Amino acid sequence: MRHIFLIGLSGSGKSTVGCILAQHLNKPLFDIDALIEKEYGESISAIFARHGEEYFRSLESRMLAQVAREAGSAIIVTGGGVVVRSENRVVMAEQGVRIFLQVEPHVALQRLLAQYEAEQSQGRTPELRPLLSGPDPLATLKGLLNARLAWYNEAELACSTQGKSAEQVAAEIASELTGRMD
Repeated sequence: MRHIFLIGLSGSGKSTVGCILAQHLNKPLFDIDALIEKEYGESISAIFARHGEEYFRSLESRMLAQVAREAGSAIIVTGGGVVVRSENRVVMAEQGVRIFLQVEPHVALQRLLAQYEAEQSQGRTPELRPLLSGPDPLATLKGLLNARLAWYNEAELACSTQGKSAEQVAAEIASELTGRMD
């Protein structure tokens, strides 16, 4: 089997579902954002603030291509905006199966805020997603979804994450992928 790329809006559950799916399918997991943070020693928010979105998108494209080229068959968690660059869409289409985790913007925002609050309550310093730090994060999420939806819809599979646990979503995806291999 080729790579499995999880794509979708921030708050769709890509990282959480990716971890569970990797266990279900016994495959390595690569999270593009986490790899960027590790390599550059800065958070995504800090990279955005210091260098801007275009610089970050270049790092993201390079890391995606590197992981897709070097890894065997893996679960690859992408950032929500990975689809904005055509070269990323080509890499994912050629190197694996894209799975669009669908979520309504208001649900994504609820999840992101809950994650932020959970990190705060654990004494960690949470970071607000760079593209959501403006005055109306819901409007931003709606705009991002509208701008990216055609690219997300290029995915070979789509799975709604609304009203489902991450475990349910991962099991649904694993079942669909297993069915495709039979």
